Amino acid sequence: MPRREMMKCLFVSESCVCHTDLAIKDGVLPFPLPAVLGHEGSGIVEAVGPGVKHLKPGDAVVMTFASCGHCASCEHERPSYCLDFGAQNYSAQRADGPVLLSQGDEVISGFFFGQSSFSSMAMAREHNLVKIDALVDDAPIELLGPLGCGVQTGAGAVMISLDVRAGRSFLVLGGGAVGLSAVMAAKLRGCSRIIVSEPSAAKREQALALGATEVIDPLNENLVERVQQITEGQGCDYALECTGLVSVMEQAIDSMAMRGQLAVVGVPPKLDATAAVSPLALIQKGLKLMGVIEGDSCRVYSSTSCTRSSRLGVFRSPR
Repeated sequence: MPRREMMKCLFVSESCVCHTDLAIKDGVLPFPLPAVLGHEGSGIVEAVGPGVKHLKPGDAVVMTFASCGHCASCEHERPSYCLDFGAQNYSAQRADGPVLLSQGDEVISGFFFGQSSFSSMAMAREHNLVKIDALVDDAPIELLGPLGCGVQTGAGAVMISLDVRAGRSFLVLGGGAVGLSAVMAAKLRGCSRIIVSEPSAAKREQALALGATEVIDPLNENLVERVQQITEGQGCDYALECTGLVSVMEQAIDSMAMRGQLAVVGVPPKLDATAAVSPLALIQKGLKLMGVIEGDSCRVYSSTSCTRSSRLGVFRSPR
């Protein structure tokens, strides 16, 4: 179990805002408030405890989600499915007690996703930090925070969960950070068609710049019909649903090719939302439907994803 001497202190260079932070703010996901949030942080190690083996002061790191490190999922390199994931990331507590910050006399929760990276100094455990120095030495550290969540969610879904193959078609539903990371990963995998459905014209333009071959405006075009048109009636071999909207997920299923695979990463605005899925359609088309957390990534993959994302140009712009 983690102990205080195994923690380390970081100076946070940058922390990006993720949709999960907004979901906490809006009360969609549970976390004791008031709190310091943030879970896409990057920075420089300032100090380490005596139990730390692989990091030292001065190391540049990316912070990622927390996991217990010893349950069946963690031991099989699936830490995003840690049996204690909720307590590790959403309870504001460490195994040795609560992490409490304060502002005056007001107590504030911390340790969100094992880091609370919106603070100027963050405390985290060694196994949810990834050393980045030589992997992305040409990228400013302040741009690396999303590698620990958004980028690895999108890229990991493509490279690990779906294991997308070259020459196949890929549909991305939602052109935010996760979706655009998936676009770049699909380009790296050699997909013949990379289709992005996104209502924002600016994001559609960015998707094309990062590797999408076609874009769809779902507000003014029929998604299923356009996908069928683009794929000459075949449908898409792979799809990634990033919006969390039930209606979009249902349209994604209708857009799949025979033996297609759909991965769902978007969290719905209402946690008890349900989708209408036809078992017969799944059977007749041989579809595979899976949920994915953090791109099925582990610390080892997080490191290699830095290199792959750098090659794809994810650091081309801080947008």
